[in-house]
Amino acid sequence: PSSRYVRKERDEGVASTLYDPIHRSLLAGLPANIGIKGEEREFTAARNRKFFIFPGSGLFKKPPEWVMTFSLVETTKLYARIVAEIEPGWLKEVAPHLCKAVYKQPEWKAEQGFVYAKESVVSGGLTLTDGKPVHFGPINPEVARGIFIREGMVPANLNTHGGWLKLHQQMLDEIQGLEEKIRRPGALLDSDAIFAHFDRLLPADVYSVKSLEQWLRNSKARIAMRMKDAMFPQSEPIAPSDYPEYLTFHEVDFNLIYTFDPGDELDGIALVCPTNKLAFLPDWAPDWLVPGWLEEKVNRLLRTLPKNLRTPITPIDQTARHFYHTCAGVMEQPLLDALSKWLQHEFKLPVDAGDFDEQSLPGFLRMKVIETDGEKIVRIHQSISDEHRLTAHQNSADLAFAKWRLKPGSVWPGDAMPEFIASNDSQQTRGYPALTAEKGKVGRQVFMNPVIAEYAHRAGLVQLFRIQRADQIKYAEKRPPLNPMLQLTLSSIDSDFLTDFFNAAIFEALTNDGRLAIRNGAIFLERAEFARSCFYEIAEQNAKLLETMMEQREEIVKSISELTADFDTLHDLEMQLAFLFRPGFLKTADVFGRYPRYLKAMQIRIQRIKNNAPADARKLTEIEPYQNRLNEKLLESDRIAEAFDLLEFAMLLEEFRVNRFAPEIKTPVKVSANRLDEAWQGLQ
Repeated sequence: PSSRYVRKERDEGVASTLYDPIHRSLLAGLPANIGIKGEEREFTAARNRKFFIFPGSGLFKKPPEWVMTFSLVETTKLYARIVAEIEPGWLKEVAPHLCKAVYKQPEWKAEQGFVYAKESVVSGGLTLTDGKPVHFGPINPEVARGIFIREGMVPANLNTHGGWLKLHQQMLDEIQGLEEKIRRPGALLDSDAIFAHFDRLLPADVYSVKSLEQWLRNSKARIAMRMKDAMFPQSEPIAPSDYPEYLTFHEVDFNLIYTFDPGDELDGIALVCPTNKLAFLPDWAPDWLVPGWLEEKVNRLLRTLPKNLRTPITPIDQTARHFYHTCAGVMEQPLLDALSKWLQHEFKLPVDAGDFDEQSLPGFLRMKVIETDGEKIVRIHQSISDEHRLTAHQNSADLAFAKWRLKPGSVWPGDAMPEFIASNDSQQTRGYPALTAEKGKVGRQVFMNPVIAEYAHRAGLVQLFRIQRADQIKYAEKRPPLNPMLQLTLSSIDSDFLTDFFNAAIFEALTNDGRLAIRNGAIFLERAEFARSCFYEIAEQNAKLLETMMEQREEIVKSISELTADFDTLHDLEMQLAFLFRPGFLKTADVFGRYPRYLKAMQIRIQRIKNNAPADARKLTEIEPYQNRLNEKLLESDRIAEAFDLLEFAMLLEEFRVNRFAPEIKTPVKVSANRLDEAWQGLQ
């Protein structure tokens, strides 16, 4: 049939199946007489010949993409006569010997589970089909197998029910996690070794997930490999224990997160700590990082020392390694303290913790602490202040001891209070119930720190007495038993001295100078009645003691100004006196029992400095480490007057001064360097 009738019949909806078999038959005899449309109605035939459809043809006005012609006649142009539309794929069916398949871009597809490639079929220079995706395994098993292993099995990038994949993925995760921990991405995983392992085990016809699963079912083979075989050889073995997943403090495990992302806030190591566990985290905990990172941190710290201290410890790499092997397991004090003491012992160098420039270390060598509340990140700490730690601990106490908190009022809150209570958590955390003074009222809550609880309870007792005896207190404060000169001197130190002065007298009267514990309302009423009649008399006695103390203070100031001694000694005396008479010093527990001894010891010390200054300097070296540590903590505190735990440590340090500089004055408690160390550790 002519092309005119073919187009006409098709346009009228006659099924193409009437003509397609005829055209296929003709195509089998005329395989070279095909063409694909180009520009300007020009067709390209086999061997790059160009022709046009004859104008009289029914396909002339709307030529199809592919055509077959019965004859080609050359007049002014090469024209195709008797033309029909065809599908290019027919040629592959009727003349496969004239067609050639070309495969490009073989690629692993995890979703399909096999390697596929883009197939192009060419005949006579014409591309019949282009980019058809086909399963490449049956076409080229060797190449497909290599791609399957390299891109699918080695990185575990495939979906299969084989149990080996779980083990293999776990091995990859462990190796890549170890790379993060040693901060050397790509330094451990040997992909070529993994490829060689699977290449050796798998048969030649395994090139897809389906063929792999079938082979595994039949062979029962075990193909998972050992971790050490999948890693590059290391000059020094890497111990996973040097890079733990968690650290333990006070029997509480804290998870660690390793991140290699220079510039990111979490680059390095981060310790995950719930808010209610912050108090269990020692302040030195982040210093030591993990064993695998300690040597590098120490190495960098040693290089920050001044040249005169750095030169004797060269080579520094060797010194850092020696410290690491000697002290890596001793994590019970700040790293800088441990390192300076070790250098003092090993090299006889006068190294102090302050000689190191820790701020110059790169960020990844400073452990972060991620504070969490459930799944929520509350805050990322570079360091944890004592105030925040205490607040966090109190917040946890709020949950555990909520029933003990009572709203403030003007009478004794609740029933009798035990000295301490224990929560029902796994740690059996202790809490210390105490009264609290809150804006002219008295409440009750539980504290985690016994010293702070003691001071809060003292303030609560005094506040309750002031509420119930308000007129009497007001009358007394208008007529204080203090001479005008003493009041003037005290006001230059603390504008609120009068309140603290009478509070001390009230507390002494209520508790018989701290000897009686008032833990319930009935005892308070009994003691309040007694204190009503004697607290002013006690205030008069304290006024005489205070006057003597201020006279001692003036004498000490004068003696220091006349003393000839080195700078450190004079500075220490001046600093000690300034601390003793700081704003709020009358809040100090047993201030009238303690201060006379401290001031007398200072006077004895000054006299001995005149006779033997070197002996004083030697004793001062025993005091300075504790004094410096205390000063740093006090400077971090926003409200020194309420840092009662630190102030009590300061009073213990004053007793140690008495013991060292004036041992003839007896101290009420045994005191030594070991006792100070224990007390400081208790603060942490």
